[in-house]
Amino acid sequence: MNTTQMRIPLLSILPLLVPLGAYADELIPDKRGQIVPDRVFDIERLTLDLDLDPAAERVAGSATYEISRLGPGDLVLDQVALDISSVQVNGSDTTWWVQGNHLHIEVEAESASVMIEYSAEPDTGLHFRHADRSTIDQFDEVWSQGQKNDNRYWFPCWDHPNERFLYEGEIRAPDGWKVLTNTGMEVPSYLIMVAAGRYEVHVHPDDPTLSVWIAPGYSTDVLDGILMPVSSMKTHFEERTGVPYPWGEYRQVFVQRFLYGGMENTSATINTDSLVVGKELEAARPRVKGIVAHELAHQWFGDYLTSRTWRELWLNEGFATFMTGDWYGSDAGPVGYASRVMGWFNSSQTPGSLAGRFHQGADSAWHFNVYSKGASVLQMLRVMLGEDVFWRGIQHYSQTHRGGVETHDLRRSLEEVSGRHLDWFFQQWVELPHVPELTVSHTFQDGSLQMKVQQKDNGSRPLYTLPIQMEVGTNEGPVQVEGWLEGAQESWSVELTGPPTYVAFDPNGGILAKVESKQEPAQWGAQLLKSSPYAQLRAIEALAETDRTEELSAVLSDPEAHVELRSKAAWGLGEQRNLEALLPHIEDAQVLVRKAVVAGIGQCHGTDAASALVRVVRKEPHPDVVAVALRGLGKVSPDRSLQLARTRTTLKNSDQQVVRDAALQILGAHGEPRDLVALLNPKAPERLRHSGLWGAVTLIGHQEDEGLRSELSEQVARFAETMLSDDDLHAQHTAVRVLAKVGDEQSIPLLEAYRREQRVVKLRDGATQSIADIRERGGAPIKQAPNEVEDRVRALEERIKALEDKSQSWERRQ
Repeated sequence: MNTTQMRIPLLSILPLLVPLGAYADELIPDKRGQIVPDRVFDIERLTLDLDLDPAAERVAGSATYEISRLGPGDLVLDQVALDISSVQVNGSDTTWWVQGNHLHIEVEAESASVMIEYSAEPDTGLHFRHADRSTIDQFDEVWSQGQKNDNRYWFPCWDHPNERFLYEGEIRAPDGWKVLTNTGMEVPSYLIMVAAGRYEVHVHPDDPTLSVWIAPGYSTDVLDGILMPVSSMKTHFEERTGVPYPWGEYRQVFVQRFLYGGMENTSATINTDSLVVGKELEAARPRVKGIVAHELAHQWFGDYLTSRTWRELWLNEGFATFMTGDWYGSDAGPVGYASRVMGWFNSSQTPGSLAGRFHQGADSAWHFNVYSKGASVLQMLRVMLGEDVFWRGIQHYSQTHRGGVETHDLRRSLEEVSGRHLDWFFQQWVELPHVPELTVSHTFQDGSLQMKVQQKDNGSRPLYTLPIQMEVGTNEGPVQVEGWLEGAQESWSVELTGPPTYVAFDPNGGILAKVESKQEPAQWGAQLLKSSPYAQLRAIEALAETDRTEELSAVLSDPEAHVELRSKAAWGLGEQRNLEALLPHIEDAQVLVRKAVVAGIGQCHGTDAASALVRVVRKEPHPDVVAVALRGLGKVSPDRSLQLARTRTTLKNSDQQVVRDAALQILGAHGEPRDLVALLNPKAPERLRHSGLWGAVTLIGHQEDEGLRSELSEQVARFAETMLSDDDLHAQHTAVRVLAKVGDEQSIPLLEAYRREQRVVKLRDGATQSIADIRERGGAPIKQAPNEVEDRVRALEERIKALEDKSQSWERRQ
């Protein structure tokens, strides 16, 4: 599953907020059944025979299980609010009952066929879209989303990943509809899918096993970006794993208002239709191909090899993220891959374990780090073991562990191929939650280069064992230094004929750590121009903290340099507030570079920066660049950004939604009470309704007059309350969270009723919390204090810039 959208989705993976001290002090073993319940029966086959009634938002029919006994006890299946009419075992009625969210069925035989007849009007799991009930949906449609535990809302199931079986489905919909369900696949329950609507099917011209299912009206040119690359992606993953694509056909279904970026149902991924954009828009959105590749990679890692429990989820998501980056590297080159590695490392600095067992006493499976830290762990293994050994190990793992997998399966595969004992590595990076903190320094004297790496040791966490690589720049070429850090510090020495031009720590991106690397700005400049791609990107980050600009300007000005390097250089110049170096590239031919340049200008200050951003908003053809400019202008010149934003909140073209989104954020941050009408637009598309509602909360927070805050809060609360009955779960979730901020006594009965009727746990718990928050603040309107530190810093920067301008003017007159 991919959750890399701009907003955080309702059922997204949330961080597990555990104090760091708890990791060191509490040693709590798992309780029986805490991670996954014991199985009494082995499920061999599930047959669903169902009718969809979209108008009534109802599903009805039967689920038949073929089972064989593993141990004593009843068959227990998960279900939520299913209307069960009968249960038969081997053709005869049997005793059954529902207790909580479980269906208990008496089965005396060692093997049996169990048929459950039922109907359901599911709150989640199966989602209905209606063109005639909403200004948002364009056509009638039904689609499912099972992960983590939501398929139980529309059919009775063993809703845990430790059981796989053959699924066969016959699912019917109204006349004229096409129905896709992944029948004939060996799956766990959460990977069963259905999508139904008046779809058109577009088949890859060179590979008839690849297809896109989508609403009518899309041109072939628009679909090329999501269909054509799949063939090369599939070939790449087959070569890397040594396992041919396992499922025959591969279908991508693009649906309205999906909960995530995509979901990797076996052989049939469901994606959000917001990914379907033209080539010009796609050029500025690497996430489009990234999500397509991510969900395809899951067909191996997640579907063919499935994490046996949710605790092991990193084996699904970490691998899919890593393999997507690896494919991107094969397409965009070493710099492109290095940029992905840097992104993983930078996103994994918050402490959190991947699959912490009794060290933490908690199930950390839904920690956000399963994506970025999971990919980081695989990258560290790749560098430490080397290309050949690592990929032979991945192939051994992929070819010998079809079905449910756990971390030790991967460890043993890599150990068998490499001959190394790797338990220490997996304890550090999978079990424990920490991120090492390192200080790297060097000195040169009398022909000897001394390099030292120190690991922070504060007694609250163990010291990590780290393989060290450094690249030393010399006039004769780079010198490679390798070793191990197995304590608080270690030193290495190299004899050189002259001072090093640079010392690049971890040049290949093999260590996830917080690193303070000490060298002169000129050495960082040399590292940027001479070293490996990962070290070059790290050099840009270091130079951004200095006033040395020439190397960054040179990279940005080089049209032959990789787009990732040029974009990173633009970011660095923005961090330096170097408007002069950025302005010449504001119309660069490469849209990603142009976008980075405009973002950098948004970090600057003064009238020249504001004027440049205004020109971009008015004349730039690409909406993504316009949105970046508008947000930047909100920081540089709030008044001018507000004027432009007010004229862009009603843009109709779907391609312009990103601009509308930025405009609503500006209204919220800098607007006046009269802007509330634009922010609270019930006819706006889904994402814009969320942005507008949160913008309204922000607008209320910076009003000084308490009476006005109360008046505005009441308006926003009444609007949010209408969204509690919205058919979109995201809308309901946003409404619940907003009412926690602006709700009053009138909101509490509505939230109480909503909570009582709500069967989606996260929504029910959210309503409970919102009621508590309203009562805690006594219904008083929220008040957000201005960010005094940010305001003071910006004022100081403007004063410094004014002084610099005066100084330059004086110098010119001398």
